[in-house]
Amino acid sequence: DTFLLAALESDTIMTRRTAFQDREGLELVRPFATKKYPFGLLRVGVSLEGYFTVSRGFDRVMVILAVTLFGLLAIGMLYLSSHRERADLRRDITEIRSVTDQIFAEISTGVAVIGSDGRVRLANRAMEKMIAISLQERWITDVAAELPAGLADLMGTHSDIEEREIKVSVDGADRVLLVGRSVLSPRDTANAGVVLVATDITQRKEYEATV
Repeated sequence: DTFLLAALESDTIMTRRTAFQDREGLELVRPFATKKYPFGLLRVGVSLEGYFTVSRGFDRVMVILAVTLFGLLAIGMLYLSSHRERADLRRDITEIRSVTDQIFAEISTGVAVIGSDGRVRLANRAMEKMIAISLQERWITDVAAELPAGLADLMGTHSDIEEREIKVSVDGADRVLLVGRSVLSPRDTANAGVVLVATDITQRKEYEATV
């Protein structure tokens, strides 16, 4: 046995994997010498079954751990990606809303949105300037006495009027407004609201009167 011959000449423990009674084991060999046996080998065999059992269990644990870590990494990457997308979306929405609010505030046509509860949800500067009343976030019942004649009728969700000419006096000047009305009808009809769009037609009426 070349391994044993080499072990005789070695001054350290030598090892090798070997089979014993159909079982794989680890053989440890160390040379020794006595007066009776000047050349001897101490051989110890250790079964590797326990080692393989532990190793297989360790491999399974490592596989499970690797899969878990991969899953956590994937979830983390998806979260970061979705977080960036949400941040980009919020920024885009903010920019769109800013532009929309600016357009809504600056257009010369008066616009007002009244909720089903009778509260003015939106009113641009043009609408408030045309009727000389502040409407934003106010209740119709609180400003009804201040509204020009006929305008309150257009603000009700159950009104059948779609359009009406209304005369107003602003800063001592008489103006004629053409106010159109449409009902917002979402799926939940209990939350239906009214949109009013007002246009100053004073010059047109003066022109018609001269023709």
